[in-house]
Amino acid sequence: LTLCSNAPRTFLNEDTCVLSSDSSACNSAPMPEIHIELTTQALVDIHENTREEITDDEGNVSNEGRYVYAMDGLVVRDTFGNTVPHPCTYGKRSRWRLKDAATEGACVPTTLSVLTNATLFDLLHMSSDPHPALRDIEVSVAQGPEDTTCDPSDTEPEVEIDVAGSCWIHVHPDHMSVYDLSYWARDDAHPGNMV
Repeated sequence: LTLCSNAPRTFLNEDTCVLSSDSSACNSAPMPEIHIELTTQALVDIHENTREEITDDEGNVSNEGRYVYAMDGLVVRDTFGNTVPHPCTYGKRSRWRLKDAATEGACVPTTLSVLTNATLFDLLHMSSDPHPALRDIEVSVAQGPEDTTCDPSDTEPEVEIDVAGSCWIHVHPDHMSVYDLSYWARDDAHPGNMV
């Protein structure tokens, strides 16, 4: 017989704290699986519903919520020539977004080796990612290097590929990822905010 308590005995609970042999006493409740569609409105709602009164070092009071942002506009090649890994790099996740032909024009597939093109095509086509406009894929280490399916001569990170009539564009791995940037929004967090 095992006896457990879910909380340590303190002066606040000493009158009601008891050891229990109930099977639930030694377990914590599992976290419920919650899916939240992170739309623009959902991010605004997070900001509005997390408001709290904050007093700074000078006694100024503000009522601010969490600053939660979806990353957009990140590039695969910066002005200094730094790039994200090629999407056909073993063991690396790559993110893809669906190109909107109505606003961005027709697909202009990147010239890739037959092996690389087939690998990326298959991974994008067979992806079980439920997002309608984003795909995360990874070239498994198990697929290479003995059974190499990526041609090492393909190094250009800016890739467009036509997959069964849909055009997918390789984007930064954090494109549309959501982060809490509340710390960076503070006036005293970094020199860029001290204006």
